[in-house]
Amino acid sequence: MDHLDFDAYGGGGHHAGGGFGGGVSLTLGLQQHDSHDGGSVNIAFGAPPTPAHHHHCRAVGGNRVPSLCAQQLKGGFRVFFIQMRTCTTNAAFFLLLLLCACCVATGLACDPNGGGAKFGYIGSIGPAHWGSLSPNFTQCARGTHQSPIDISTAEAALNPGLQPLHRDYTVANATLVDNVFNIALRFDDDGAAGSVRIDGKVYRLKQMHWHSPSEHTINGQRFPVELHMVHASDDGNVTVVAMLYRFGSRPDPLLWQIQDKLAALYAEGCRAEEGAPVPAGNVSLWSLRLYSHTYYRYVGSFTTPPCTENVIWSVLAQVREMTVDQAAALMAPLEQTYRRNNRPTQPMNGRIVQVYYHRFMNKKTAP
Repeated sequence: MDHLDFDAYGGGGHHAGGGFGGGVSLTLGLQQHDSHDGGSVNIAFGAPPTPAHHHHCRAVGGNRVPSLCAQQLKGGFRVFFIQMRTCTTNAAFFLLLLLCACCVATGLACDPNGGGAKFGYIGSIGPAHWGSLSPNFTQCARGTHQSPIDISTAEAALNPGLQPLHRDYTVANATLVDNVFNIALRFDDDGAAGSVRIDGKVYRLKQMHWHSPSEHTINGQRFPVELHMVHASDDGNVTVVAMLYRFGSRPDPLLWQIQDKLAALYAEGCRAEEGAPVPAGNVSLWSLRLYSHTYYRYVGSFTTPPCTENVIWSVLAQVREMTVDQAAALMAPLEQTYRRNNRPTQPMNGRIVQVYYHRFMNKKTAP
């Protein structure tokens, strides 16, 4: 074999407002060129490539790294590990894509439905049908304070009574989990991960998970990724802090810490009907404390069944940044029909979104 070409693409449809409405999709092209027989093998999945989101790696002659050259049999399909050398992006991401290719190459993706979610995002189990899928899901159809919503900045009411969003996050032991419908980081119940204080009540961080594309929109603009940090108080009340992400050149510090764990999570999914949890070790959450000077507050619900209401939402106005590669690696462990896991925005039904703006509040409360 003369050389191995490896092409990876990631990205989504570009939104007219500058965001991305297409979520995260992947196309993997793998070509094996042989000088003896001229044969080639092509593997592809996901959406067509976008030139701006193209990365290329080539391993030539003696520069190739030793391959694992292994195959694993499970349920009648084979998993291949192919030799390659990384160049333009980190090794963990390319390993993850190769692991994705292993299932797709044999025409069988890792199926999450063996014992997984009873709802989805397309077809007869999509959001429009959630309310009828289970007696426990009726709030999804009948609730009047549902999430997510479109936040109109022109209609948001400045509330002088809102307090700064006091978030105290630290370094905590976490577990990476494939929930079938999203990827999540879970934390121990001892509250060591940190907390947020709202109206004098302490809500401890329990878990965080990601949606792509974003569920909340700002003035109709949807973003590539949204992070939900789910907190609970001692009396069982729930609050969620949401962060929106755009694509850029600056890697997200949190995802950078768990990039190799995401690859391991996908490997677990290929080996089992459900991906086994992957210990993530100590994860620093310090970067998530930034950019709280402006946020939007409203009362809504969980964005997945059972769509329980009376959830306090704080959506940060500052849009954060992650790379296309990070977003693709984040969603890759999910089965393809769950890689677009955003619920459509829900009716306001008379609700008012309140806004906290740090500089304005300081001026209003100054003596």
